Amino acid sequence: MTHSETAPHPRTIFVSDLDGTLLDANARVTPRSARLLNDAINRGCLFTVATARTPATVQSIMRDVQMRLPAIVMTGAAWWHFDSQTYSHVKKIDSDSAATVIKAFQDQGVTPFVYTLDVTRKPNILNVYFNSIDPTEPDRKFISQRKGSAIKNFYVGQPVPDCNLSDIMLFFASGDHSDLRRVADTVQSLTRCYVSVYNDVYNPGLALIEVFAHGVSKANALMQLKNELQSSRLVVFGDNLNDLSMFSVADVPIAVDNALPRVKDAANIVIGDNNHDAVAQFLADYPNIL
Repeated sequence: MTHSETAPHPRTIFVSDLDGTLLDANARVTPRSARLLNDAINRGCLFTVATARTPATVQSIMRDVQMRLPAIVMTGAAWWHFDSQTYSHVKKIDSDSAATVIKAFQDQGVTPFVYTLDVTRKPNILNVYFNSIDPTEPDRKFISQRKGSAIKNFYVGQPVPDCNLSDIMLFFASGDHSDLRRVADTVQSLTRCYVSVYNDVYNPGLALIEVFAHGVSKANALMQLKNELQSSRLVVFGDNLNDLSMFSVADVPIAVDNALPRVKDAANIVIGDNNHDAVAQFLADYPNIL
């Protein structure tokens, strides 16, 4: 085959979720996946990731992949540019809504992680406030796995300062599903914030909640990326309920075999599971699959 026969159409963007999709059960890009992804990117494949994670962990996870497009991070609340180590397309929660969200968590006895970004002072540093001196075991693990990053600061036992209420991008918490569902219902009834409640990929007994500004979603971020790159087609890979929004705008939604049933039902194609380099293998085999 000639190069022109094997190379993907340059107007197609391939976007993968991370946890449970591109990453294996140990939350890593395997050496084989990294090699296959780099081969595809060097052939001209337009590839990036869309994730709930922040750049601090995305940067580390994707360190062996030659990323040329910005990553959609924090469920679409921002883009992260690997080359310049900067954010763009940042979307923040208005201060009145932020105060309402804080009270909703307090009323349910749930302590969230509150993510703030001051693009005028430190444009690539996330400040994360966690107002408890007695974190739960999942919260302690969450903090220990993320502390020490050069682009993220944790302030444990401290509330978000009032002067930073207008800099909030994300509220994130883990806990009992019913407690988090009550927080979500309150926030949705009193604000226009985007709220998502879903089960943790690595601990299905643990529920997670994310609260973002109105209009934040993987879908909206991907449509903006598609428009800015003047792409004619969007191919996406996912496994969990928070990937359904980007499935809804994809020209070709693809589920990994370990995806939830609802995600598989929404997909055009189901490929192998995340522990067998399925996403990277798909890109290696492209375009013979489509």
